[in-house]
Amino acid sequence: MKRLVLSSLLLLPVVVAGASERPAQKSEVRLTTVPPSPFTDQIALDVRAAVRNGTDAAQAYDVIVYLDDEDGEHVLHRETVEVPARSAKGVYFRWPTRERAGQHRLIVVARGADATCRAVETIDVVKSDVPSLGRITGAWAGIVHFDDGEGERWNTDIRVMTDAQWRALIHDVHAIGMDTVVITQAFLNGNLRYGQHSMEKDGFSGRALYPSKLFPERELIASEDPIETVLASADALDMHVFLGVGIYAFFDFTPASLKWHIQVTDELYERYGHHRSLYGWYVADECPGALLSTDDENAQIAEFFRGYRAHVRTITPEMPVMMAPNSFYMLKAEKGWAAILRHLDILCPFGWNRMRKDDAQGDAVARRLQQLCDEAGAHFWMDLEVFLARRRPKPDPRYIGNPLWPRPIEEIVDELRQYPRFEKVLCFQYPGIMTAPEAAPRLGGDEAVKLYEDYRRLLESATTNPSR
Repeated sequence: MKRLVLSSLLLLPVVVAGASERPAQKSEVRLTTVPPSPFTDQIALDVRAAVRNGTDAAQAYDVIVYLDDEDGEHVLHRETVEVPARSAKGVYFRWPTRERAGQHRLIVVARGADATCRAVETIDVVKSDVPSLGRITGAWAGIVHFDDGEGERWNTDIRVMTDAQWRALIHDVHAIGMDTVVITQAFLNGNLRYGQHSMEKDGFSGRALYPSKLFPERELIASEDPIETVLASADALDMHVFLGVGIYAFFDFTPASLKWHIQVTDELYERYGHHRSLYGWYVADECPGALLSTDDENAQIAEFFRGYRAHVRTITPEMPVMMAPNSFYMLKAEKGWAAILRHLDILCPFGWNRMRKDDAQGDAVARRLQQLCDEAGAHFWMDLEVFLARRRPKPDPRYIGNPLWPRPIEEIVDELRQYPRFEKVLCFQYPGIMTAPEAAPRLGGDEAVKLYEDYRRLLESATTNPSR
């Protein structure tokens, strides 16, 4: 996938990486697809254009999206948008990819009073009989794992990683065909949960993984700004990055949490919004598949996402909002999820391999959730667990969870084959679970290296689509 954004005005001199100041410009249009390329010819592609008006007066823009050629016979979508001064507005439509296998160009043109702006994206549509590419195309990358118990096999080493080592890690992710990185979270806040803290009264208690002005207390890590390093590395490799906004507290979608998420999103965008690899926003606070105890609490989750996505679309109309709940008992909370999905761009549940025996069969759950997503206009992705948790012989009072170990490649292949309907498959997680043999440090040790090599051999084999 190649992206090219052409604004109406040459940018001012390049801003120092990580600085909060953003380059001045008059008008600009940006183009995003959900999912990002490549994808199969069995999906409805979500095409998004963001028109930014940097002038001091409101303007109307005639926006046209073309396929391959910029002429009247190749128009996919056209509309006029009114964009207030120094604001942005989004244009959204779906394009069925059926019978469109091959490489194409999406071209968006926005004509305003002051200028004409263009953006071009090359997309690869893969011929298939199922929506899934049959492989893992992205991964979570936690700067530090929130629980030292689960991450005990790599958390000490990852805390001392240098910027050069973070750059190498992103290169290694890219080398095995993963084009998307989800930075798991921007803050660590222990294992605080909804209803079990007093932060609304006492203030946020977490520690930042980047130089935050809002909440300056830092987690002890060697890199001054690993988020900047990941984004810059992804820029160079033409990858996509979700920024993990959180963690405020697990399962906490109260008004106080919404306010915090909006503040942090604004700071993250001010600091990192110049990166072309910045693709979307990930709400990192998770949620049980069965949701919370009462209808009022579940309505509060829907209201959280209504408010959060509405705010995100004022600054980054083209960027999707993603959530990754566990998959257990989701159909028992179908009404609540239907309400939430109306305000969510991507639902990416995890734990399919751990589906409990008294839950419905996984494939039936996936089919119904896909229907709910389709009805709400949301996307349905898979968070594939590439780890196994090994119970300690004796409980350790220092830790909450059990150590995570790499999962056998045969189990991963089986899961890809079992669930061919997800349009994109991400995995949790890369650091500590998959490690390139030449990496330093070797996060997760020899077992993580083995899984990396096993997966690389799978991609290099004659059957490049494990789902078939």
